Amino acid sequence: MSPPAKKKARGDGHERYLEIIGAARQVFNEHGYRHTTMRRLAEQSGISVAAIYIYFDSKEAILAAIRDQAFLELNRATQRAVALAKDPEERLRAHLRAYLDFARSDPEGYRLTFRSQLIFAPRPGRPAEAGKAPGLEAFKILVDEVAALISPEPDHRSQENDAHVWAEAAWAAIHGLSSLVIDVPNFPASGLDASFDALVTMVISGIRARPTK
Repeated sequence: MSPPAKKKARGDGHERYLEIIGAARQVFNEHGYRHTTMRRLAEQSGISVAAIYIYFDSKEAILAAIRDQAFLELNRATQRAVALAKDPEERLRAHLRAYLDFARSDPEGYRLTFRSQLIFAPRPGRPAEAGKAPGLEAFKILVDEVAALISPEPDHRSQENDAHVWAEAAWAAIHGLSSLVIDVPNFPASGLDASFDALVTMVISGIRARPTK
């Protein structure tokens, strides 16, 4: 257990906001989200309770901010990855690999973000932004990649439900592999690249062979 931190000097608004998020990530991962209180967060981070409440009215709001930050980073990573892809199949492969690499690069942030009941929830206190949660935005990007694979011509993408269903299946598959890789020592025994290639082949083959109405 980490000892209580010394009180930190007051920083600029955005700097203090980021300090709180960074401290919360550490405390949530060390003690568990459910067992963390705002007071414990203050004690462990060296940031006063009063200062924390200036920026966040609850620990749910802090977790939502961590999630928002993670999805922003994930979206940037997937956009970079697909930028040079030549066709929809390459784009989907690049997107899924970027997701896996994101989980491996920041296991603690990944666990907090993708294993939270708040993953697709709007930010607390912002009901006007319902439907614009960063998790939904990230998923929409994946749906678009799958839709392009189903029908490369944008005007002919009439199977929106198909794209949504298969995007969910693709996400479930890559999320499962990512979680196993960061949590199970020496997994996969067959090698990460081999397992990833098999997963992508399975997903793309399934999309290609899906029954059409």
